[in-house]
Amino acid sequence: MGILGATKGTVLEPQIEQLLNLEKDGSAAYLALAYVARQQGHAKLAEELEHIGADEARHAGLYAIMNGKVTEDLRPVLANIAKQELKAEIALAPIVDKCRELELYEVADEIEKAAKEEMRHGAIIHGLIEKYL
Repeated sequence: MGILGATKGTVLEPQIEQLLNLEKDGSAAYLALAYVARQQGHAKLAEELEHIGADEARHAGLYAIMNGKVTEDLRPVLANIAKQELKAEIALAPIVDKCRELELYEVADEIEKAAKEEMRHGAIIHGLIEKYL
């Protein structure tokens, strides 16, 4: 892959790292705004913001590749990710419990939903490894 690790160890590495962080933050911001827009009944606005957020995440991925944050050996990386994703419910349980203790029930419910999605991602990744790698 031509761009994999191309900027790692160069004078560009800190700038690419900064771009990576800006794109990650931008992606999160757009997706958060999309959530709010959807809650306010602006489905089309939310959809557009989600697309922009996905583009920003893709940009972050490119910068991560450039700075060598991933390797070409997909199987062990994906296996580790799947393992972590499958632990989400257990890992997030203390936060969910604390939210409920603070009577932040809607927050607790959203974190629980996210944890279930993470676990689903782990299962999907595991299946993809078995199928393709």
